Amino acid sequence: MPYLIAGATRNEIAATLGIVPDTVKIHVKNLLEKFEASTVRDGFKAMSLYQQYYGISGSGADRFIHSADVSVCTMDRFKKFHVTTHIDLTVMQGEIERLYFSQLSVNQVEAISATGVRLNPPHFQDGRLYFGLVPPAPLVAGDRFQYSFTAAVTATATKVLQEYYEETSFPATRRSYELKMPEGSGVSEHGYEVFSGMHKLADYKLTIEKTSTSVKYIDNDPQVPLRFKLWWR
Repeated sequence: MPYLIAGATRNEIAATLGIVPDTVKIHVKNLLEKFEASTVRDGFKAMSLYQQYYGISGSGADRFIHSADVSVCTMDRFKKFHVTTHIDLTVMQGEIERLYFSQLSVNQVEAISATGVRLNPPHFQDGRLYFGLVPPAPLVAGDRFQYSFTAAVTATATKVLQEYYEETSFPATRRSYELKMPEGSGVSEHGYEVFSGMHKLADYKLTIEKTSTSVKYIDNDPQVPLRFKLWWR
């Protein structure tokens, strides 16, 4: 992949690696399929993004996320919300036996449903509640996999719930964050904030789609790592 991104031809790659051009052709074809591209030009952005954050085989480089969609539905007048996450990924290397969803444990968090994965009992670690999501079989390099997970978050004691944070640690070609506000939810104001570490990014651009009961923020060029905050009042 680094040679392709640098602009080398298949013959040049073959000569550099000491293999025949037909072998390079097979590897290039497999690589382009992983990034959903028909040509190197089409896949250049996604491959560059992957290498930028992970190098060739850095820590966490086992997957590439095509899309990550988060939907938060408010209810019970700021006392509860449901959050659904849908992930579409390709395994780049190694084997993945388990995926995770986590939330800060200051509120009550309960798993509701999962699609494409089996739920393991949650465990606490470093102030967060982790849910293990187990695929039907271990995922190996080249596998394309989609899964969804829904959790209910309920405020403890007299607290109210008026915000949701999503932390991103894997590069993706697209991310979206939707806030659903059913009739009677009591929401009159809403918005978003984006952070890099603790620094707020005031000019971070998103595409916004609105209906009478929802708003969706679409990030077509996501940075990593990033923290995205949905808020409502």
